[in-house]
Amino acid sequence: MRKQDNRDAVRCKAVLAALLLAGAVLLACGLWGSRQYEASGFSQENAYSLIYSLSDEISNLWEKGIRSALQASSADPGKVAELCRTLNRDAWPEKDWERLEENSGNLSGEALTEREMKLLAASSVFSGQKIKAASRKKLFSLADSERAELTDAVLRAAAGEDLLLPDPAGELCEGLEGPERQAMLMQIFLTAANRNGSLLSSETIAELKKAVRTDDAKATACLWAAERKLSRGTALLCSNGKTITLLGSLLMADAVILFFWLLAERRWLLDIKWVIILLIIDFLAVFQVIPTANMLYQAFFPEGRFSVDSLTRLYTENLNLSALINTLAAASCTMVLGTLLAFPLAWLVGRTDLYGRRFFRSLFVLTYMVPPYVGAMAWLRLLNPNVGEINLLLRSLFALGDDPGPLNIYSLAGLIWVLTTFYYPYAFITISRAMEKMDPSLEEASTIS
Repeated sequence: MRKQDNRDAVRCKAVLAALLLAGAVLLACGLWGSRQYEASGFSQENAYSLIYSLSDEISNLWEKGIRSALQASSADPGKVAELCRTLNRDAWPEKDWERLEENSGNLSGEALTEREMKLLAASSVFSGQKIKAASRKKLFSLADSERAELTDAVLRAAAGEDLLLPDPAGELCEGLEGPERQAMLMQIFLTAANRNGSLLSSETIAELKKAVRTDDAKATACLWAAERKLSRGTALLCSNGKTITLLGSLLMADAVILFFWLLAERRWLLDIKWVIILLIIDFLAVFQVIPTANMLYQAFFPEGRFSVDSLTRLYTENLNLSALINTLAAASCTMVLGTLLAFPLAWLVGRTDLYGRRFFRSLFVLTYMVPPYVGAMAWLRLLNPNVGEINLLLRSLFALGDDPGPLNIYSLAGLIWVLTTFYYPYAFITISRAMEKMDPSLEEASTIS
């Protein structure tokens, strides 16, 4: 028996050590990802996952569309690469262009064309000529032979040949000249080469633009997407650095807490109850303790230094002060009116022989079971000062004219009334139970006295 207990203890301690080690690894990975994000200049963490998705799309576009279209075209590959290089240079400020070109000096031939094409495709997500949805649909619906003819003509025209463009390329380039026409021609080529019609969905592009706002960050995103510098693991860690840090911290804390609990019990045996308790603690920590602690920290350390300016502004501004006074008044009046309303109802149900007490008990707590949103909308419909049903009835009965009122649900009194109707059941349930359990002999003695 003692040997079995020793084995259980060793096994339990090994599990705790593994949990502690896993938590430490997650914590280290999360901190690394957070530091990478803070140094990147991106506006949101999800920029990494979006850039990884963009790099995937660009690689697929090159492998399944651009390469075969270039090989089938009679356009000069050198001129096409030089055109892409020129368009990329025009799309970026000088300092960002130097960063984008710093690794292209040793490339030539197809490798250079591939890099410039991928960089142009990445840049088109943020800037450049845009093709309307109707035109993209026409390009997408082309047959393979028509698509090959169009991409060949577009590349040749972009490289400097003077020829008649087939539709819809001719329609899109109508009225355009010089660099604008060349940029549009390359956008047509990229769209036609991509059978999906676009690199990313419009929603994903909108998210990427929110996550990558500055020119420097956009240049970084384009470079990483074109050169496929992000791995799936890096994108995962950097896009979820804070979450992974939190999970690692919780896992380490759980392992330490469980160790001391089992040490105090002197019984090294893992039980499902510990898992449930730890999950509850984690839930409370994530959704209550940490947000509250962060709010207090931000209140007293707004810029990393201790300050009470936030609290001073909170309690000195007239708007906040009036809101505080109204809140205290509404809470106090709701408590008093709710108790005054609940006490006689509880006495009727708990201490009298009222007919149908069970029915009235259910009726009095009905608002307890109604969702607050539904109840609030109901009172708005009844007591709206302009179109409320009760106000319309009162105005018609007493000939009050078309003026708003006489009751106003948007006033402080209206707020108190609505809160009272929702919260008096709490007092009713408490008082009625106390009255039902009261010794009847006390009531009889009181009556005799």
